Amino acid sequence: MSKRLNELRQQYNQTVKQMRDLHDKAEAEKRGFTTDEQAQYNQARAGLDELRSRIEREEELAEHQLRAAKPLPGVEGTEDDPDAQRAQQRGGKGRDKYDLAFRQYLVGGNQSLNDEQRGLLTERRDLSLTGASGGFTVPQGFQATLVETMRAYGAFLNPGLATILDTDSGNPIPVPLEDDTANAASIVAEGASLTTSTDATFAQLTLGAFTYRSLVRVSLELLQDSAFDLEAYIARKLGMRLGRGFNAHASTGTNSGQPQGIFNATVGASIGHTAPTGNTTAFPYLSLVALEHSLDPAYRPNAKWMFHDVVLQGIKSQLDSTNRPIWMPDYAVHSQQAGQSFPGRVLGYEYTINQDAPVMAASARSVAFGDFAYYMVRRVRNMMLIRADQRFIDQGQIGFYLFARMDGKYANPTATAARSPIRLGQNSAA
Repeated sequence: MSKRLNELRQQYNQTVKQMRDLHDKAEAEKRGFTTDEQAQYNQARAGLDELRSRIEREEELAEHQLRAAKPLPGVEGTEDDPDAQRAQQRGGKGRDKYDLAFRQYLVGGNQSLNDEQRGLLTERRDLSLTGASGGFTVPQGFQATLVETMRAYGAFLNPGLATILDTDSGNPIPVPLEDDTANAASIVAEGASLTTSTDATFAQLTLGAFTYRSLVRVSLELLQDSAFDLEAYIARKLGMRLGRGFNAHASTGTNSGQPQGIFNATVGASIGHTAPTGNTTAFPYLSLVALEHSLDPAYRPNAKWMFHDVVLQGIKSQLDSTNRPIWMPDYAVHSQQAGQSFPGRVLGYEYTINQDAPVMAASARSVAFGDFAYYMVRRVRNMMLIRADQRFIDQGQIGFYLFARMDGKYANPTATAARSPIRLGQNSAA
């Protein structure tokens, strides 16, 4: 960690302590904030937002520097040799034959491959069952960068939120659902026979594999630049777009020809609370409390909030019944990933920002609360990348198409809304 980044985190945590001290003092005295305390809190919160932005910029820079300097596994003697590092990143020792062949395909196309390389790539493609012709299956390192980037741009792909299933093929996967919420044990008298049976109700959903496609264009000048990390550039660009595309469907998708969206008005989670009249663009404190308690207590230990960033902006300015803020920041923790250093809580529960969630508006389902492990994400490991040599050549560019297969569904085990694992908060109609 750089000295500057460490200093910024210390400043951030000092500001958090100042805000928490104000909150704890008022709570200990069983009162709300005074006018002066509220002004101090607001000033600290504004400073916190600025520090957070600066920390995220420093983290992103540190991550890029680390990625650029890190040698590939199995390559020795490059730590103090920038030229050697650049050479091995461009396809030197430490890469398996498939990886090297794939990189050669990216840079020079089909015509640059020798017979052995073309055979390696074609064999892997034939085994992948992706259904896309003319391209090749991406190697593990390329896919790792792509998936890591997808997480940053797709809330449902973040570790620890949804349940993610990675499969080798795209065959449909049945997922059994058991609704046992209405059954309870009964007392049987000694010697009496059991005359009734209470069996759980079983159903199932099927996870498919919708094909997502995205295109990145690279200029001929960049392809010819030996210092340009072509693989990382393509993987990050495609990861951003795949993350955004899938997350939009996981948020509001129709479940017809696309994944099922949690916030979708027809096929999404059930409404747990509707804000009272006058809250078309706000979701007040008492509504948050009502939504929290609309969720069955069995799901609350693992429950989280999910909403658009504009909802969090509104929550940050809200006060509880004793005139204290309902949002409190947590201390910054060490993280090499930008945006991952700032856990936060609303009413004691963690939250996930989802920029594809509906913004607050009349009758909008803008807040979700529940156990998101009941949302199932299916990803097919083998992704196909195709190089388009001619389509954009008049613009001096080469196109790269990626085909990836994914699906997502809400594995709600019950038809009883009050016993569902995820509930939605709706803004008022007027």
